[in-house]
Parts: sequence; structure tokens; C-alpha cells
Amino acid sequence: MRFTWFALLLMVFLGTRAWGQAQPRSESTLRRYEIYGGSAFSGGNPSGDSFGGGFGFSGNFTRWAGALGEFTILQHTCCVVNSITLTDYLLGPRIAKRLSASSRVTPFADVLFGGQTLHNSSNHHSWEFNNGSGPAIAGDGGADISVTSRLALRGEFGFIHSRFSRLGASAVSNDRWRAGTYIVYRF
Repeated sequence: MRFTWFALLLMVFLGTRAWGQAQPRSESTLRRYEIYGGSAFSGGNPSGDSFGGGFGFSGNFTRWAGALGEFTILQHTCCVVNSITLTDYLLGPRIAKRLSASSRVTPFADVLFGGQTLHNSSNHHSWEFNNGSGPAIAGDGGADISVTSRLALRGEFGFIHSRFSRLGASAVSNDRWRAGTYIVYRF
């Protein structure tokens, strides 16, 4: 019985060592964490076409799966007194896989959960949206284009769904598109 367990452990140990040597060099240089930041754009109510900025942090569990957290502030100003600010704070899983070992393009997709805060400092949309917070869910897709082994450019597009309170009525659902261009640093 001891010999069987010893033989089994030896095969597992030698098998993992052999598998580690069989992987191509491009697959073995996994970057575990990345930070990104840049400009963000959005359209639809309550803020109309708005722009702002965002940043995030992601960590990879495997070569293609990980999790990320994102924070975005968008602002829309109409006329002199109408100003709306939307703040998104989201977390969720992300998948990304390089097209090939020699490719610089890495497509990705994510589903994020969290919330949004609306600050309406005017009468613009005040008949429908109050100041406040609500739950949000977003789905994004895009691609990273590697400039160096640590630096990449990211483009993404997606949709976000949220719920905001209304003055004297029940909550209203809100669907918006969103896009972003970011600079990514991997470490």
C-alpha cells in the first residue's frame, strides 16, 4: 500500500514538473495584476450624453479568468444651471484570452455588479430622477492592444442597467450605453 501511494505521489509531482516545462514562454509570463485609467463616455437618461473618467484594478486567477473593480464619474452639463453627475462603483468577474501566442490583441468580457449614485443639481430630469443611489449591473466587452509587455491600450463598449428613485413614486429603471478608452499597466 505504501508503495502505491509513493508511486502515485511521484507521478503527480513529476507530471506537474513536466507540464510546467511544456508551456510556451508567452503563456508562462502571466501578469497577475493590472491597473487602468482613462476617459469614459455614456449616453441615455438621466444624464444625456456625458463624459468623464474612470479607473480600475483587476487581478487574474488563471491565464484567462479574473476579477475587477471599477470606479467611474460621468458629468453632463446643459446650459448654465443644469448639471448631473453619475458615479458608478462596480465589481465582478472578467475573462480575457490572447488571440495567439504572438498576438498583441487580447479580447475580454466582464459582468459587473454594484451601484450608481446620481447627483442632480438642477431641474433637468428632476421630474423623473431624484438625487440618490441605486443598484447597477453592467456588461462590457472590448480588447487590449499591448504596446510593451507591461503597457497596453484598452477600448471597451457595454451597457449598464440601474434603478433610481423618483419623487413621490416608485423607482424607475435606467438603461445606458457606455464606452471607455484606457491606458493599462500590468505588474
